[in-house]
Amino acid sequence: MAREDGNKIVYIAGPYSGATEAEVTRNIENARALALCLAVNHVQFVCPHLNSAHFDTAVPQVKYSFWVNMYLALLGRCDAIVTLPNWQRSKGAVAEVEFAKRCGIPVFADLDALIAWYDD
Repeated sequence: MAREDGNKIVYIAGPYSGATEAEVTRNIENARALALCLAVNHVQFVCPHLNSAHFDTAVPQVKYSFWVNMYLALLGRCDAIVTLPNWQRSKGAVAEVEFAKRCGIPVFADLDALIAWYDD
């Protein structure tokens, strides 16, 4: 499904949280690597990991549900979702994939398939 302006937007989903700050940073870097790959392939994207990187520690008074609700609202405006490896281990990413499926938003785990869909 293309937007009226012809641009498709792909949402990147995958683990963010971690047991340590280093694990969170690694998860953000994994999402950043996928975002860079999408950019090289001229695929427009939204990467929540980069949008609010380390906000969980910068504003600890903001509850987890705030972030989940904000990103589900954003996902609802996207045309597809692409998952990072191990997304199934993330409560948030599982919720995002389930939301996408309920809304009829295509879900991709394979980058080549996503790019073929995007270029179609």
